[in-house]
Amino acid sequence: MVDVGWYLLGILVLLLGTDAFAKGFAALCARRAVQGFAFALGASALNAIVPAAAIVVAALFVDARALALGSLVGGAIAQLGLVLGLAAMLAPLRLRLRTFVHAIPLIALATVLFGVLVFDGLLAALDAGLLGTATLVAMVLLARDTGRERIAARALFDGDAVRAASGLLAVRSLVGLGLVGLGAWLLVGAALGLAAGLESGTLLVGLLLLGPAAAIAGLPAALVHARRGHGDFAVGQVLFGALANVLPLPALLVLAAGPLVTGAALSNLELPALLALSVAVYPMMRNDGELSRREGLVLVAAFATFIVIEMLLLMA
Repeated sequence: MVDVGWYLLGILVLLLGTDAFAKGFAALCARRAVQGFAFALGASALNAIVPAAAIVVAALFVDARALALGSLVGGAIAQLGLVLGLAAMLAPLRLRLRTFVHAIPLIALATVLFGVLVFDGLLAALDAGLLGTATLVAMVLLARDTGRERIAARALFDGDAVRAASGLLAVRSLVGLGLVGLGAWLLVGAALGLAAGLESGTLLVGLLLLGPAAAIAGLPAALVHARRGHGDFAVGQVLFGALANVLPLPALLVLAAGPLVTGAALSNLELPALLALSVAVYPMMRNDGELSRREGLVLVAAFATFIVIEMLLLMA
């Protein structure tokens, strides 16, 4: 019960830190550069990537590499099932830009690549190089599509003026980053305690506990975008988060910690579940460019079903 308490506290601290850092850093950049679409898109990406990266770093400090890898895969599944589904349930996510509709299949392709690389039960330096190359290709494709719609994007999403002083924004960003680190540290410690108490593999504990926690840290931002009718940013946040969790972050994990033994666990259920979610989202949004409340409910139900199946397999 103590570990559960620390876990819940870690989620809260990580959520508060992610919100403070993402808003402060993005606003600070907006004072020096452009506002509007680029400003909001950058904040969305930070909301998804920063908590996941912080948990990986915290796990590496205690040499829990399997825990870190599990958190990345679990986070990608939670982004597509939990975050995207809950945002759509709050308000239908209408995409006014086709960039993100076209980019959704990238998650499926990235999942297939990641699955092929871990199929032999080992993620090595060569695999990290391939994941890094795939990251660059995905970035080029996204940047090209975004550039084509830049004028329309700025007209649709004209950001508010940033009135806070640069010093205050910098302090807010630093405090937020500190809270993110503290929240990640609390979560990793709690996850290790629960893994020992449940006599479970750390990879599965990272997948079931840390991955969803990282996704939940960015959930408030996605809900705000959905409520304001900015479906592009909610979908963009999920897209960047899922892609980061299966492409650059695993590559950086291998480069920092060395080869990872993954075993056959990820190939049995987790990666097929991630692939199924990414394939399911595309037709939902391709025809009418909107993710409805009913479709959001389907995604949340699919995520809940995945968690239940994992728990049943864990207790078997």
